[in-house]
Amino acid sequence: MNSTSHINGNGNHTSSSESKTNPTMLNNSFTPNALSVSEQEELRSKGFQDCGKENGNPEVIQKYLSVMYDLFCKKLTTLANDVKSRISELQTTISTKRSRISYLEKDVIPVAKDKIANLKGELSDIEINPKKFDLESSFDPVKTGFILFMFIFVTSYLFTFYASAIYMAFLMDISSMLTTNTETALIALNNQVFNPKTFIEANKSGGGALFFVCFFPFVMMLMAASPYFSRSNGFRKYSLLIIALIVDFFLALKITENAYTIKYLMGLVKDKWIWTMIFSDSNFYLVLCAGFAVYYVWGFAVGELHHQSTLFRHLRFAKEKRAAQLLEFEKDLASKLDEVAELNTGILKDEFMIKKLGYEEGAVLINISELNAFLDSYITGWTSYINSKYSDSKTAKPDLDRLNELILKYKSYLNKRLTDTDYISSQFSN
Repeated sequence: MNSTSHINGNGNHTSSSESKTNPTMLNNSFTPNALSVSEQEELRSKGFQDCGKENGNPEVIQKYLSVMYDLFCKKLTTLANDVKSRISELQTTISTKRSRISYLEKDVIPVAKDKIANLKGELSDIEINPKKFDLESSFDPVKTGFILFMFIFVTSYLFTFYASAIYMAFLMDISSMLTTNTETALIALNNQVFNPKTFIEANKSGGGALFFVCFFPFVMMLMAASPYFSRSNGFRKYSLLIIALIVDFFLALKITENAYTIKYLMGLVKDKWIWTMIFSDSNFYLVLCAGFAVYYVWGFAVGELHHQSTLFRHLRFAKEKRAAQLLEFEKDLASKLDEVAELNTGILKDEFMIKKLGYEEGAVLINISELNAFLDSYITGWTSYINSKYSDSKTAKPDLDRLNELILKYKSYLNKRLTDTDYISSQFSN
């Protein structure tokens, strides 16, 4: 027969009404499947031994079959309990996974999404409203471009001016400026204050003169930029700038003296030079302004470039910091979403496994064909003993016939007892 029935958790058979009240299926993986060779041999051996204890008496076979039936039900119940324990573990795992999903979806993922939205908003607003993010002001590329252009222009002017001025003040051969043509001499003298050919003329005077002419402008320009890079306050912050002003003063004085001396040697003026003449000589103020005034503008350009550079660095740092945080939050959000997906997949697998195990509280499904196979293996041992007890099959036939008769009666009784349910064994093969 291929029908099925139920036993309760204690291995006792339940009635049809009890089974239908709370039916339970046990899938084929956890019911006694087709017996292995070793299991068949073990059952046959047990039947042989039990028959031997009774000296081959077939009249007691039903008692032993009842014991074997109870043994079958006990094994089946043990398997069912194992399934129940496994399902309980799976249900606990599912509950834990659902709690984790609830926590992620309610407390973690929304917070991560809010942080990402806020960071994206900050990256958009940081250049428009830098003070909102504790930045002094925003980097201005147009202003920076204009100041950079001014810086390059003024740097070229100052470098040429100071090279020409230092050459005219200390290195120029005054006698070379003397000429019978007064107008030509005055034009050459005025041009000497800003003379791009100074480097060529200094090179003619030697490498030392060329080095001095090139080095001096750098020193002056470094002193002009010092206040914008100094960490000191008060007088110390502007000390190098004051020294540069003093140097400019003496440089203008020396140039004015040399220009006056040339005019004196050419007979254009009668009085000899005295230094107080600078206060009444417009050339002194022109040279001083041409140097120090432009010099101050250059220092201002350097300071502004430094300031804009600082703003740019701070802005870039602020944006990079937020971009790094954004990337981190996006990665974290992606990992949390992946975790939720993995947990949901795990829940589906666990639920499928529970469905596959098919166990619920109540009766346990018995596959009668498997029960018959179990009993038949045991009966084989009885048959073998009775055959071995007699010298020939004719002598053994009465006992064997009686044995088969009693077995058929017990199986008929057992089948009537177990087949009061609509379940069929095909339910085990899903």
